[in-house]
Amino acid sequence: MHFPALWSSASVSQHRWTRGRSIIFAVLGILIGASILSNSLSLFVFGEDAATAGPPKNPTIKTESKKSSLSMLLTEDENTKYFPQHPISNISRAAIIPNQLLRTWKANNRADIRLDCHEKRDHPDRYSWFESWDLMNPTTIQIVFNDDDMDRFVRGAFSRRVVEAYFKLPRAVLRSDFGRYLMLYKLGGYYTDMDTTCQVPLYKWNFGMNHVAVIIGVENPSPERDNYLQWTMASAPHHPFLAQVIHRVTEKIHATDALLLETDDNAVLEVTGPGIWKQVVWDYLESKNVNLQEISNMWEGFYLAGDMLILGKAYLNNDNWENPKALIRHHFTGNSAFGWRVHGKTLDSKQPALGKLNDDFDWTYHPPTPSIEINPSKEAKAVPKEVVQVANSSSDALISPKFKVFRDRWIQQNPGYRFTLLSVEDMDEFVRKDCSSDVQTAFFKLPLFKQRFELFRYLRLLKVGGIYTEIDSRPHTPIDQWFTNNRIGLIIGMNDQGHNEGPGFKRTTLASIPQHPVIASYVAKKVAQILERSQSDLERISFFDFFENDFNLAVKMALTERGVNVTRDFRSGLAWDGYLVAGDLLIWGQERFNPSAERDGHSFARWHGDLWDKEKGIWEEDAKATSGIQ
Repeated sequence: MHFPALWSSASVSQHRWTRGRSIIFAVLGILIGASILSNSLSLFVFGEDAATAGPPKNPTIKTESKKSSLSMLLTEDENTKYFPQHPISNISRAAIIPNQLLRTWKANNRADIRLDCHEKRDHPDRYSWFESWDLMNPTTIQIVFNDDDMDRFVRGAFSRRVVEAYFKLPRAVLRSDFGRYLMLYKLGGYYTDMDTTCQVPLYKWNFGMNHVAVIIGVENPSPERDNYLQWTMASAPHHPFLAQVIHRVTEKIHATDALLLETDDNAVLEVTGPGIWKQVVWDYLESKNVNLQEISNMWEGFYLAGDMLILGKAYLNNDNWENPKALIRHHFTGNSAFGWRVHGKTLDSKQPALGKLNDDFDWTYHPPTPSIEINPSKEAKAVPKEVVQVANSSSDALISPKFKVFRDRWIQQNPGYRFTLLSVEDMDEFVRKDCSSDVQTAFFKLPLFKQRFELFRYLRLLKVGGIYTEIDSRPHTPIDQWFTNNRIGLIIGMNDQGHNEGPGFKRTTLASIPQHPVIASYVAKKVAQILERSQSDLERISFFDFFENDFNLAVKMALTERGVNVTRDFRSGLAWDGYLVAGDLLIWGQERFNPSAERDGHSFARWHGDLWDKEKGIWEEDAKATSGIQ
């Protein structure tokens, strides 16, 4: 617990910090403004209903042994296997806890934090602790709230009842405690006190289980029920657990005498701190039918209750800092000359002016829905029962043993389907015989083999239909279970479902009727673009921009034309294992075709990404195409 606080940047120089802070203030201003003006903030019911509402995911309890070995936390080989990599970072694409670190402190920029340490106004190691989070998490932004920033944030982002409770608190440490819950609830991310050192990157904290929405740790194990710490924690935005915390703290503040809040250190612990925090954790777990005694005395294991991950004492409160399980080091400066007990200050508890927007604030939590249907097609469709794959040979005996295992599994899981394995020569011959002259010219004009391979999947689906899947994709669920009804003409899985600008879409496994208009439109556009460009331009062009991103835009346009809001409906409305139907388009959530891990129980198929690996795959990404039209 420390002084409340706002803003920082992941940059090192003061110049970059100043520029970064301006950007962050602008973003937060937009966020708060948009939140206040909207009556659909996806928030949990704030009040008596808090104890009965459920989490956004299936509340079924999934337990794992408290003595489980979490070796995947520390070994790079396991990380490579279980953590899908973002193209430009090591943050898993499917993780629903935002990749940002929220802090509260008396200074809101790193220059002042460093200066206070240098001039001995603060603990001399504070800045090195602060920097450890940057060094271990190079893609994570630190947002540090100071007193004034937190005051503005709370005043602009929450209901009258919450705001009045917050401003009743006369001490900075009390507002810091309450503020961390409010920050996590509204913004989502990771929170840690300013006297902690990071020892393991944040992206490893969920152990590859990307549906985890809350992470908390055991402070003191006990045979009856464990106590839980709140100096480090994480949450997805708007989680109902944090809503319950805010509700209980708000009512506790209103029921506590103002003089007691100002003079009694126990109020810090019981009104806003670990005392009330652990009680809400206990109540929340019991509401999910968790037996607290059965999960008690947890030292090195973990427990997963719905989407809440509880870590044993070893992870966030390890007495041995050299223990490889320790995610952080907590330096416990609360009682030091620079801690809250000695250095805490009294604040003005004058209530701010509030308006109608605070009164009309919508605290309703809207859990992700398992399905969304918008103008569904009424016409029966039939996707051909053929699965097509392209490899270095059309003979099963000549492909990689690993890919042969995947292919055999496709065949075993899907009786009644025809399986076609095409060689590169077969692919070229199909284009020569079954495609128009313009398409042939465009296809054979592409100078790189990967470009032709990419275009071919759409040409094949357009002409023949069926299921196209890459040879390095492993099936998990029979194809017939992919269909929600018999009026589906095109099936696509999502990628990056939580992206601010809307999701991307997986191209590695697609199902389509012949001549589907979305595929036809995309092919026509690509052919025209290829014919307009020179071969030298095509050789230098960005594969992502020309193929992947263009496909994403084509699907988004098709969905928009069918009445879908691609940012709202996918990012906050649809469960990650749910589906959306628009016309005859069936879009599956990210966990279906881009699961968080191989062991995920909801997935339909998982692409392994080995096809273009020089050592494990078939082809090299920059391989030149050699065949021609004739």
